Amino acid sequence: MENRTPQRDKAVRTRQRLLEATLAQTAACGYHNITVDKIAAAAGVSTGSAYRYFRNKKEMLLAALAYHYENIQEFSGTPDSSLRSFSSPEDMLAYVLGQFYGLHRKYYALHEELESLRHIDPDVRDAYHRILLDAVNTLVQKCPPAYAGLPALRERI
Repeated sequence: MENRTPQRDKAVRTRQRLLEATLAQTAACGYHNITVDKIAAAAGVSTGSAYRYFRNKKEMLLAALAYHYENIQEFSGTPDSSLRSFSSPEDMLAYVLGQFYGLHRKYYALHEELESLRHIDPDVRDAYHRILLDAVNTLVQKCPPAYAGLPALRERI
């Protein structure tokens, strides 16, 4: 029986490169000025390979948003351990927002492009909405147990 792990690892890395290239190209050129060909070239893969993973550039963008959100603690520098050291949910949120502000400054062009798309594309708007709801739910779950009894915790976060 052959070991297929190396191919799976390669596929995971290829998909990840495509997702990273999607956001980089969107930030650099604007969503409407990029193509799957340009994204694939930036990722160092063939266009045919890109289409093996995604049907079109919108699917690539939505997958890139989901991937980066799923790995947001790594990208933002907000590991769970750092969220448990605050004396109030407001202090915790101030820390998280500070980390995200740093990301915002670093990726300002991408943020502006995504904000525009959010207002004109229902799929991007829905993705943003799901991410926001999940982010609030996740922060509520990660709050120290001492916060559990605080009034309107979800709203405060």
